[in-house]
Amino acid sequence: MGLGNGNANVGNKGSHHNFEHRLLLAISQISGGTGGDASEATLLLILAELINSVDTNTVIMFDQGNDTLFKSIRTVNQTTGVATHTYEDLTGAAYAPVGAAVSAWQIMYPETRTHNYLNVTAGGTVPTGTIRGSVMNVGTATGIWMGSVLPVGVSVPWGNVANRDLYTALTYDATGTNFVIEYTT
Repeated sequence: MGLGNGNANVGNKGSHHNFEHRLLLAISQISGGTGGDASEATLLLILAELINSVDTNTVIMFDQGNDTLFKSIRTVNQTTGVATHTYEDLTGAAYAPVGAAVSAWQIMYPETRTHNYLNVTAGGTVPTGTIRGSVMNVGTATGIWMGSVLPVGVSVPWGNVANRDLYTALTYDATGTNFVIEYTT
């Protein structure tokens, strides 16, 4: 337990009195709820349980060989230090990856993004796969953005949808005017 060396001038840092007090109360309850101290045997059982615990780390992975999500589970026994590595499908059944596996996190949040800039005076399409962007009519006439009129001087942004979902193709027609389009893929 702590030394009780809290410093009231800096938020009582250096002491974990409240936590330690609650822990002692819980141990007291374990010993039979008599309000007395837990026996040495009870404390040794608690210590053994903490020491014999296992540390489990689960990562959702994507099997590129058959386009399947699965769980990669690494378990470490705290007493022996022995680590095991298993794979399960998302229902908990055993799984064997077929192809290269990457973290689902890497797919959802790739490290490299490309910023694209277009200055257009004709019709076209912003390709499928954008995550955000904007269009602005900087010309002298109206144009068409996604089937709607885009007046001169008006800008339309599009942002993240849900958890990095991607947009489908976005159509435009800047014939007779000038659109500045920027987007990230």
